[in-house]
Order: sequence, then C-alpha cells, then structure tokens
Amino acid sequence: MNIKITLCFIALAVVLLAVPARSNNIEFEFFGGLSIPNDEVSKFFNADTISARIDSLEGIGNFITNTATTMGYHLGIKARFELNKRFLMNIGIAYHRFNSGKYEIIVRDTVKSTKMDTAAVRSTPSMIPIFAGINAYIVRSNFISFYGVADLSYNMMNTSVDITDWGSIKSLGGIDDDETASRLGAGLGAGLDIDVKLLTVNLEFKYNWMNIIGKSAGESSRNYAGISLGVIL
Repeated sequence: MNIKITLCFIALAVVLLAVPARSNNIEFEFFGGLSIPNDEVSKFFNADTISARIDSLEGIGNFITNTATTMGYHLGIKARFELNKRFLMNIGIAYHRFNSGKYEIIVRDTVKSTKMDTAAVRSTPSMIPIFAGINAYIVRSNFISFYGVADLSYNMMNTSVDITDWGSIKSLGGIDDDETASRLGAGLGAGLDIDVKLLTVNLEFKYNWMNIIGKSAGESSRNYAGISLGVIL
C-alpha cells in the first residue's frame, strides 16, 4: 500500500510540474476540510465469517454493535485547467482520515447459542483518492462564481483494526487487522470561487461514492461527504 501511495504522489507531481506554472489557463489549489462518512466506511467485517475460540470451546461472533466511524478531515492539492469560460477541468489527490469506530463482538456458543464473552474492537479508516473532474459554472464573475462539479476517482482505502479488549477470548478469526483495497468511485457537488484580488478562496461541498466499481461479494457501499476550504494560486 505504501509503495502504491508513493508512486501515485510521484506520478501526479510529475504531471503537475510538467505544466508551466505561469500558464494563463492553469491554477493550483491547496485545500482541506471535513470528511463526513456513512456508517459503512469503518466496517471491516462480514459477521458470517467471524469465528472465535475460548479455551477449548468454539463460538461465533454472530452479533456486532457499533458506533461506526465519525467525522474526520482531509488535505489535498489539485490543478485546475480552464477549458473555456463555462468549464474547468481539475485533477488532484487528497488524503482523508476518519475518526475511529468502536465495535463490540458478542461471541456465542455455536451449539447452545448462549453468550460466551465479548471483544471490544476499534476500526480506523483512511483513504487516498486520485480524481479528475469538471467544474461547470452557472455564474461566473470577477468577484464570485458558482459551479457544479462531477468527477471520477481511484480510491486507495485502508482500515486498521485494533482489538482493545479480548476478555477471555483466545483468538478471533475472519478479521483482517490491516485491510487495504482499491476501488473506482465518483463524486457530485457544488462550489464557490471568491476572488479577493491577491488570491481566490474556494468553498466546495461534494458527495463521494468510494466503491461504485470493483466491490467484492457482500461489500457495503462506502460513501462520504466532503466540505472543503481551499486557496487557489
């Protein structure tokens, strides 16, 4: 995963640096803000696959309660290419980190279905999207401009899992403590450009589908909303 991330950063940097920085139709934006996930972003399990062992007895973790993950943050950079007065193309990369979700796995006896014990689990997701999209301007002026945005993205997702309380459980199977996956996704949103003369401030809201294409069997739809504040140079 780290090698993939490094190569993607290098490839994007080469593309951006290959374009003359003083070109009249290219701008660079540095942005950051809030990332608001749905309940599935931190989900690391399929309940049917979790097995457990307590001493010599075997059980199955057939019920999981959770608080899911909560609001996180993101940072990123993108290049904006003006196609004409109404349309602008942007390509970029970002890093999203979400707050941890807390889970409780209730382990039951496979024969009697009686409760044996519980395990406390913490799930921390993060993601790096590489995206390309189009801004379509509805209003464009020298001071404030309003646009709709649509993009496609290649998302590198990682979920780290930490079992914080084993109880009397000796082992848990079916849990990957460092799950990585790559999926194709898309985003739709709207934004504002505000020209304050020395620079341009950008405010954007976008809803993102992380794994539209390439989902494995039974994989949940992972989506999130991003609220970004950027500076365009």
